[in-house]
Amino acid sequence: MEPWWETDQALGLIQAAVEASLAGETGCRILLPEDADPFVWLFSESSGRVLVAVPRTEESRFTSMLTARQMPWTRIGVVDQGSDSVTVQDQFEVTLDELRAVRAVLEEARRGRDDARAAAAQRGDGALGGAVPGAADPRADRGRRLPRRDQHRAAA
Repeated sequence: MEPWWETDQALGLIQAAVEASLAGETGCRILLPEDADPFVWLFSESSGRVLVAVPRTEESRFTSMLTARQMPWTRIGVVDQGSDSVTVQDQFEVTLDELRAVRAVLEEARRGRDDARAAAAQRGDGALGGAVPGAADPRADRGRRLPRRDQHRAAA
């Protein structure tokens, strides 16, 4: 399933926490390490990082398993069943209702963008908006076709 906001890149820990909180209908509290750069911790993404929620009764067993396998881990917060917000200590707090409202606005904007792209495709111009002053007309090269990838390889 596609993230509820569409970007060219995922948004790391904060996106994972928000999506999990919305899906689980429960809040969470994120506690960043003291020396952490909040921007890097919240928005940086790496294919080697995952967000895992483990029941408190299994926390010791889970962390022991990771340590035994020499896998680095950091406890960064808790799922807060009694909360209706995503909180990053000393940074910000956003309620689940606010996040749902933002999601609705972004989904509506994406639908509008998709509708604009579909209309442009039907017109055949591929443009999303009006002409930009001084820009070359994209239709000028319409008759010229680039070779297909397999033709390009054969010619090389």
